[in-house]
Amino acid sequence: MATQPMLARESGGGFAGSLGGPDLNHMVRQAGARKQRVPVTRRGKAVAYMVPPEDVQALEYLEDQLDGMECERLLQDIQAGRQTPIPWDEVKKQL
Repeated sequence: MATQPMLARESGGGFAGSLGGPDLNHMVRQAGARKQRVPVTRRGKAVAYMVPPEDVQALEYLEDQLDGMECERLLQDIQAGRQTPIPWDEVKKQL
C-alpha cells in the first residue's frame, strides 16, 4: 500500500515535505478563503508560495502594465531615432 505524501508544519508557519493529504487542504483554505500567502519550505527555507488568486491576478496586471510601459518607451526611442527597429524577417532567421 502506497503512503500518501504529507506536509509537516514548520516553525514560522510554512509547510515542509511533499504536497498531499489534509495539510494541502489546509493550505488551500488559507490561500483561497483566508487570502493568506502560505510558504512551502524545504529545510527551513521558502521554496514556493501558495497564494490567493487575487495576488496572481494583481501580479499579472502589474506585469502587463510594465510591459506596456516598456513598449511605449521603445516606441518613443524608435520615433526619436535612438533605436533602430529590426525587420521581422531578420528576427525570424534568429529564432
